[in-house]
Amino acid sequence: MIVGWWKRQTILRSPDEGGSGVGNDADAQGDGADGAGSPDGGGNDDAGDGQHAEPTYEELTAQVQEIAEKAEALRVSKLSPEEKAAEEKAKADAEEAAKSSKAPDEYADFKMPKDMPVDEALLNDFKPLAKEMDLSQEKAQKLIDLYAENVAPLMVQRQTEAWNGQLEAWKAECQADQEIGGDRFEPAVLEAKRVINTLGTQELKKVFDDYGLGNNPELVRVFSRMAKYLKEDTVIDGNPAGQAKPKTVEAMAERFYKE
Repeated sequence: MIVGWWKRQTILRSPDEGGSGVGNDADAQGDGADGAGSPDGGGNDDAGDGQHAEPTYEELTAQVQEIAEKAEALRVSKLSPEEKAAEEKAKADAEEAAKSSKAPDEYADFKMPKDMPVDEALLNDFKPLAKEMDLSQEKAQKLIDLYAENVAPLMVQRQTEAWNGQLEAWKAECQADQEIGGDRFEPAVLEAKRVINTLGTQELKKVFDDYGLGNNPELVRVFSRMAKYLKEDTVIDGNPAGQAKPKTVEAMAERFYKE
């Protein structure tokens, strides 16, 4: 390349500077031919440069990364000790925050309201789901709080309202029933209570009181019938043959517990 350029410059010199123009032109043409066939690719050098392969994405990325690393190293080298310490602390805080935002290997015990019983089965179902959602301990606790403060009380309230509605529906069925309803409702209820109070245990009475089963039309019916059958029934005791003694509910209960 340099030889060819120098020879081209000699072509442009005047005859007085050495050699005729024609001769120099011939030399230039010869040199051009020589350059085309020279090993260093003199004449075809530009064409060779045009066919050079473009750098790949990976190569460019590596070059950019290298430049960025050098620039960062230069920036850090110009920081004061105080600035370096502040940057290191900020980096450590960011790493700790990122770590705490992830689901832990094992969740710690969640905090529950004081008067709310812990449903272990529900918690055991919740923990794998929270881990699958990559919830941190703090975020999972927020869901627990939401359930304990809003969802659970609302569910209890709705269940209570539904049960109270069922009790009222039973009472309406009793009052409309052909056998124990209307004017016979109050006497039927009293007879049913008398049977329960006489023959039932304290546990049975508590069940009826806790769950309002005294309003169930079928239970009122069966205990009312039981009271009537016990009144009408007779029992043979030590009296002479052919004589029977009426058996009341109270007498039936006294004989039952005595035996």
